Amino acid sequence: MTTDDVWTVEVKRDLCVGNRMCVASAPDVFEIADGKSRARSAYWSASPALVDAFESCPVSAIVLRDETGAEIESEP
Repeated sequence: MTTDDVWTVEVKRDLCVGNRMCVASAPDVFEIADGKSRARSAYWSASPALVDAFESCPVSAIVLRDETGAEIESEP
């Protein structure tokens, strides 16, 4: 990952439980609306904060895709 990478960020709102972990990790990327998270924009530069938000979601409601559209996997 480099900061030049642009990822597509999606929140599966039907899965989101609104615990705000993503907002705490990456407040510039995520916000709470109607009790659930959503991305402020669909496209974001790759960053450690975005990865932290993705990996901290307890229900895997955040989907990240690279420039080719491939889903980014969580680190084991």
